[in-house]
Parts: sequence; structure tokens; C-alpha cells
Amino acid sequence: MYASHAIGFSQSINEPQMVTYGPEHDIMQHLHALHDEVQDLQAHLMAKQAALQAAERAAQTSSRQTLDLGEQLSRMQEEVQLLQSEHQDLQQVLSDRDQLLEQTSASQSELQAAKQQLRNQEEQMLMLQGTLSIMEVCMDTC
Repeated sequence: MYASHAIGFSQSINEPQMVTYGPEHDIMQHLHALHDEVQDLQAHLMAKQAALQAAERAAQTSSRQTLDLGEQLSRMQEEVQLLQSEHQDLQQVLSDRDQLLEQTSASQSELQAAKQQLRNQEEQMLMLQGTLSIMEVCMDTC
């Protein structure tokens, strides 16, 4: 009837015969082609969805790792601040110790000077006592 034709067989096996298909057959073929295309598109869409889900999981993992790294960085910064504070405290202790050593050294120098002065005064006192004894003897004899 219409444009599509196919070769078929008559009731006798060896006699070829023209079988004519109508517009319904063309529409069915078109529908089957559209159905196949829809299935291909659905398969492509499912592959894209699977890739998107994998990317989302990777992003979530990356996000968790970033959060974990952020927490680790925060803890490390706290530790660094604590260590810096301890370092400053130790520097102050060392400075205080150095001052005490300087004061002790100065005190020892002052102590040595005072001892020397005391010895000098003792010598002067002994000399004065000797002079006084001599003068007393001279006064008694004179």
C-alpha cells in the first residue's frame, strides 16, 4: 500500500512475493527506535548519576578530611601557643636566675671587700693597741 515493502514468501516456498507494510508498521518501528533511544538515554543518565554520587562521596570524604585537617591544625596552633608560653616562662626563669647570679656575685665581691676591710681594721686596731701599750709604758716610766 504505502512506501515500505519487504520480500515475503507465498504459500509455495519457492515463489517470492512482495509483502506490503502499512503506516502502522512504520509508526511501530519509529516507536521501537524511540524506545531504544530512551533506554540508551536512561542508561547514560544512570551512569551520570552514579558518577555524580561517586563525586559527591569523594567531596564528602574530602570535606571530612579538610575538617579533620582543620581540627589538627587548630590543635597544633594551640600546642604552639602553649610551647611559646612555656618558652617565655623559661626565658623569664633564666633571666631571674642570671640576675640572682649577678647579685650573688656582687654580694660575694662586697663580702670579700668587707672581709678585707675588716682585716685591715683588725690590723689597724692591733697596731693602735701596740702603740697604746707602748705609750702607757712610756707614761709609766716617764
